[in-house]
Amino acid sequence: MWKNLFNFSQKTKSINVKEVSLYYNREISWLQFNERVLSEAANMHNPLFERVRFLSISANNLDEFRRVRVAGLKSQMAAGVTKKSSDGLTAEEQLLWIRKRIKNLIRQQNIIWDSLKKELLTAGIHWGDMRHLSDEQEQQLEHIFISQFKENIFSHLVDEQHSLPFIPNGAISILSCFLNEEGEEIFYLHRLSRHLNPFISLKKDEKNKVYFLAEDVAGYFLNKQHSEWSLKSSNVIRVLRDGDLALEEHAEDLYLTFENALTRRRKQAITAIEYKGKFKQDGLGFWASFYNLERKSFCSVKDMPVGLSRVSQLIDNEKQEFIFPSYKRQIPRSLKD
Repeated sequence: MWKNLFNFSQKTKSINVKEVSLYYNREISWLQFNERVLSEAANMHNPLFERVRFLSISANNLDEFRRVRVAGLKSQMAAGVTKKSSDGLTAEEQLLWIRKRIKNLIRQQNIIWDSLKKELLTAGIHWGDMRHLSDEQEQQLEHIFISQFKENIFSHLVDEQHSLPFIPNGAISILSCFLNEEGEEIFYLHRLSRHLNPFISLKKDEKNKVYFLAEDVAGYFLNKQHSEWSLKSSNVIRVLRDGDLALEEHAEDLYLTFENALTRRRKQAITAIEYKGKFKQDGLGFWASFYNLERKSFCSVKDMPVGLSRVSQLIDNEKQEFIFPSYKRQIPRSLKD
């Protein structure tokens, strides 16, 4: 009776574990996870600053993904690895899918950031425009630039006679192109130190502040220093380098192995360069050839700040109405004594 009821005698069909349709691509799966993180930044049921935090987390996650997972796939292509993933895709095919997904993710981040900027006005956070500074604001920002910025900016003239300036992973730089009196192009690279606060705030009134991005302030006054030349273009970029750790399988000294791997990682190949706004094609071509990169390695973040994860520094935990209520633990009555 029980045998017939549960069909114990019926043979089950064997599963072919090599069947690609049984598997889901792990890289696309990871990006979908990050899209769910980003959706929390758009969730109106979350407090304002918590939504800013979720946006920052999604940006930080994407950085790590490009530095490790994308870099790993590029390394496979460079090494001529032909082995396919479990779901039957080559490294090149996976990168095509990834680029489309990342482009869409950045588009969503832009929409959410634009919305959050407007809502941040209720928290007393206003955004300044370097193109429309009042005389007082310009004087205040110039004082900050001279007193805080100058020693934290490393400027390089870029041409065939000067060595290639190294940009560390995650560093933000300003690429400027000038035309001199003879109409010749002069290129400068200004790298900002990580010690600089990403946001410069000026007092608007008792409850409100006007915020400026550090790289916008730096670019404004750096370019003014070359007033004898005509400014052709100026772009803010951020470099992401390969963060994948290649370790020896049978290392004798694990400490030394990790130390050497971390040292190498600081100067690993560039996997992506973020840039804000528009990049003129001739300028893009110059910098791509200068760093021996494909143009598709340059990724526009549209109108967002490069290094979007930095927006978490706008969060003021003193403003309780814009964050999740703190968790209050309770001790069970049986344990109180």
